[in-house]
Amino acid sequence: HYPPRVLAGSLEARQFEFHPALEDVVLIGNKKGCVRVLDVEAEEECPRPALELDSCPVLGLVWMQHHTQTAIAGTASNGKITFLRYDPNAGPWDCSLEAVHKAEEFPSLTSLSANCTDDFLLATGLSLSLSIYDARTGQVTQRVHGVHDHFINTGRFCNGTPHIFATASFDHTCRIWDLRQPLVKERCVRTLNTDGRNVMCIFSSDDRRLLCSGVDTRLLQFEVPSWRRTP
Repeated sequence: HYPPRVLAGSLEARQFEFHPALEDVVLIGNKKGCVRVLDVEAEEECPRPALELDSCPVLGLVWMQHHTQTAIAGTASNGKITFLRYDPNAGPWDCSLEAVHKAEEFPSLTSLSANCTDDFLLATGLSLSLSIYDARTGQVTQRVHGVHDHFINTGRFCNGTPHIFATASFDHTCRIWDLRQPLVKERCVRTLNTDGRNVMCIFSSDDRRLLCSGVDTRLLQFEVPSWRRTP
């Protein structure tokens, strides 16, 4: 184990995502609506400048899996979604991120997730709705309402199948969805009752388990595809 240390440039960090190919590179979004890339091993005393996106906290961050110089950031409240280009060769005093274009806003955004083929982007938030975007153009392809009975705090695609994703809601359920089927509550692949509010869900790297976390110490794991609770 390594002793913990504070990264310069991570002050007021609200969200972070490690790069899919460069293990020491992390994308950070802060409470003031700024994003920057840090090298966790470089121990930079003066990190590169941050890129200001908004005045609201950054709650959604995504690296593309195959286009690894592209990232996407989403801010709370007004739900601005910005596509970013990362330049790993930027000078030490230059910002290594550039805003390329914006997608349609998703008000009260709380999470973003891209699928394993970089085709789809999922946005969820403090609403009963979710949106599916074309991750290449930023255009909304589906906006669906009433898929849960309370806010959808998090949505996450699985790691190996591009059409499958899960949503975690305050309505005491996590739901599994397939983009090849109509996105209506009655047609979801599975509804998992968790007996409490859910704030996060994520598939294991091999997609054989789904982890759902809730308020305080609530933590549940389900086997895939039997959906049995498992320790």
